[in-house]
Amino acid sequence: MDRYDQFVHVKNSQHIDGVKLCNLTPKEFEEIIDFYSNLAAYGSLDEIRFSLASIFDGKPNIDFLVLNGQKNQLADSFFQLYKNDKVDAENATVYKDWVNARFRVMVKGKVEFLKPTLTEIFKSKNKPTKNKRLTLPDFLKYKK
Repeated sequence: MDRYDQFVHVKNSQHIDGVKLCNLTPKEFEEIIDFYSNLAAYGSLDEIRFSLASIFDGKPNIDFLVLNGQKNQLADSFFQLYKNDKVDAENATVYKDWVNARFRVMVKGKVEFLKPTLTEIFKSKNKPTKNKRLTLPDFLKYKK
């Protein structure tokens, strides 16, 4: 996976560099950081919060952050950021590439990519997941 990570990082670095969260108050930005920091697989809370803030501000200090949880639930949460107009990205493809480059999910002790699951959610126009959806911050609503 290291070789693939390097390929993804090099291949996508040009067009994903401009992706960041937008249309958020400082309080909402903090709520998003809190939401994802609670899902981080490892690292101190201060390090995780700093890394998330840098990723979401478009100036990442790390290549990617590993999150715990179910792929479909995590991908659904990223889909909701996009559907609620909280993401500044050229288009959905660039956004999916950004999520794929900046985040991974830990599944049964194995680190996996989110893009295939996120792509399926975009295609299905947000068909509800089979499992319970994550509780999003109050300002972020589930949209179809």
